[in-house]
Amino acid sequence: MVLEIIIGLFKEFQLMAETASFSRNLRKISNSFYVLTRVSLSNDLKADFVVVGSSGVWIINVKDDSGKVDFNGDDLVQDGVILKGLLTQVLEKSYSLADTLKKSEHDIKVAPVIAFSSPEVDVTSLPKIVHGVYISSRQNIVSVIENTDFQLIDKNTIEEIPKLLKKK
Repeated sequence: MVLEIIIGLFKEFQLMAETASFSRNLRKISNSFYVLTRVSLSNDLKADFVVVGSSGVWIINVKDDSGKVDFNGDDLVQDGVILKGLLTQVLEKSYSLADTLKKSEHDIKVAPVIAFSSPEVDVTSLPKIVHGVYISSRQNIVSVIENTDFQLIDKNTIEEIPKLLKKK
């Protein structure tokens, strides 16, 4: 019993460390991008990260597991276990954020991203986009956002969106 508690605490500590490390990686993005954390969305949804910059608005759902991730044609599969609903979940969050922006007269698409925070994850066999969702490792997240023009937006809009989301 005590051993199980210790293992559970260790895993939770490891998760916190990986999330902090992911956040540090994401903060290496160019100064022209805004990085927002724990953004509240409609329908009681929360975004782990929202990044706003010239390449568009990106919503990032962080997955903390390690191992090999593949795509079976329908779902992501990690070490043989189907990650049921993971793609749908981040798509739902992206639609929710796009709806919030539209209500504020910003008709902008939101790029959904699943980013794996563990340095031990292997996503090399995955396509860059699966069912409209970008897939990235922690090591490549900045490159995906800076080098993919999802929807170009002007400087004024880039500055307005973070202010709008911080008010929520």
